[in-house]
Amino acid sequence: MRQFPFTIFAVIIAAFLLSVGVQNAHAVATVTNAIVGGGVTEGSARFWVRLSGPGTVQIQLSQSADFASPILSTQESVLEAGNYAAIVSAQGLQADRKYYYRALVDGIPHTRIGSFHTFPSPGTASNFTFAFGSCQQGSPFVPGSARGGVFREVVRANPKFFLQLGDWGYPDTTDNIPEDSTFFSYDYSRVQSSYLERTVPGYPMDSLMLIAPINYMYDDHDFLNNNSSATSASFSIPVRPSPYGTDFIAREINAFPEGRLNSIRGYKENMPTYPLVNESRGIYHKFTYGNVDVFMLDLRAQRSPNQHSLRKNTVTQRWEFVPPAGHSIIGRNNAPGLGQSQLDWFLGELQASTATWKFVVSTVPFNVSQIGALLAGIFLQDSLITLPGVPIPVSAIFAAMELTDKWCGFPQDAQAVLDFVNANNIKNVIVLSGDQHTAAIDDGANAGFPEIMAGGLDITNSRIIALFEAFGLHIWNKGGQGITTNEFNNAYGKINVFGEDSVQLQLIDEFGTMFAAHTVLNQLTTEVAEESKPSSFALMQNFPNPFNPTTSIRFHIPKDMSGIRATLKVYDVLGRELVTLVDEVKEPGSHTVLFDASHVASGVYYYRLSVGGSVQTKRMILLR
Repeated sequence: MRQFPFTIFAVIIAAFLLSVGVQNAHAVATVTNAIVGGGVTEGSARFWVRLSGPGTVQIQLSQSADFASPILSTQESVLEAGNYAAIVSAQGLQADRKYYYRALVDGIPHTRIGSFHTFPSPGTASNFTFAFGSCQQGSPFVPGSARGGVFREVVRANPKFFLQLGDWGYPDTTDNIPEDSTFFSYDYSRVQSSYLERTVPGYPMDSLMLIAPINYMYDDHDFLNNNSSATSASFSIPVRPSPYGTDFIAREINAFPEGRLNSIRGYKENMPTYPLVNESRGIYHKFTYGNVDVFMLDLRAQRSPNQHSLRKNTVTQRWEFVPPAGHSIIGRNNAPGLGQSQLDWFLGELQASTATWKFVVSTVPFNVSQIGALLAGIFLQDSLITLPGVPIPVSAIFAAMELTDKWCGFPQDAQAVLDFVNANNIKNVIVLSGDQHTAAIDDGANAGFPEIMAGGLDITNSRIIALFEAFGLHIWNKGGQGITTNEFNNAYGKINVFGEDSVQLQLIDEFGTMFAAHTVLNQLTTEVAEESKPSSFALMQNFPNPFNPTTSIRFHIPKDMSGIRATLKVYDVLGRELVTLVDEVKEPGSHTVLFDASHVASGVYYYRLSVGGSVQTKRMILLR
């Protein structure tokens, strides 16, 4: 009888422990991060979801907010090995419809509800808006106030999708280069963690993720390290003790293949994106929205080391810009990986595209006229320059080294793309770019294609465009920070597509101010109308531009200038006359002159047409 109380007590304790065990066994995990939607087509979508622990996850979708007649995505189990994250896919959606969605965790609906629009069927012309930008959440570089506020303006624009062009989170800032070259991406868990940091609840971008799908392309800081190639990261340090010395030790820090492979793997496992074309060569891909094709280029996993284009002359002890044969930013056959090169894929897809508008997503500026700034930095390499509004001087050679990271540092690839587009008469190509921590637009006269750069979502502005302007390099001719505004706020790129008619490029800052805009007309419908217009005095942009080594210059002489001598001359950037192409009376009408620059160095040149008292001047770029 004495043991009875103990037995009762033991039973009670056992029942309690069993009850706790049962409750824990059925504990439901929760959603820890913003849900990322992506990979949207006219009939499908994909979603990335991260939980607090193991469980199953699905996405429930409906065209009504009360989730009547729901559609279920695939169901995935999330495990610790996958950082408790999974990507699920939804099929059977209707084209061009708004859908609401929420996560089902172990069958239980999550409270947070998002929405998005499926895309129109390919080839369908429509009016719509999308947005893009790069460089955000970089703690060492961002100002302390208004962090991420630009996304509130992006949400107000109600874009159909948002393109993030890299430098998202700056995970490489934990590295200690060059003392310790153990890059962040060597450790795959750090790559996984970088995706969690990008989807932190409460950061203003999560409100954007609730209304629009995201497509992302890494750049240097979220691929390997600053100015990284497929196999290295560029690094420069001053020779002198002063941090503002004019002579630099520049070298490429070689990287183990694991860094590159982990970045590719991390993207594939943590971004709900479109099918990758060739994973062994990078994460490049394309997608279609109605009459728009978007080409997402991977400019890191195939790139040649930047500083292979620079050498220090052992006789003069001066740096020279001499890109070797095959020096590639986009990736040719000798780049890492197997199968078709990214360059061949890109050119082939451009040629095959039947879309009215072809947007090329370049994580760094394409603007080939930046070679003028690069060559100026080489020429002025013993000088210090002062950035407008910034008291700290910058070494000219260091600025040139930074510019080798852009397309202008890879002139063979830039010229190959321009030549191919011109030779195949491909129309309506528009470039979207980032990276330079500022924003500007060019109509194509300088950039090569119409280009809008939005590289300052949440980062201290570089004011590099203001520097170009101060040195007379007016290579973003439709405005930007340091051109049409002296405010250097965070900003994004807004793209308005007006069916078959036109595309409007806009730059909007974090306070809703539009500080630059340009409209690109459909070249397929405007060229015939342009040809039929009465001739007037006009000097046209040379074609192709940039060029190597020949280009055509076209000009119009009106009837009221009949009998007046016309002169057409070419000048270098210092205003020295190089050659006279025309010096005679020309009949009214259109005329074309060929300029052969076989014996002229690469660089920026000007050509000027004078007829009587009328004068027009334009800029052209020679890229070898």
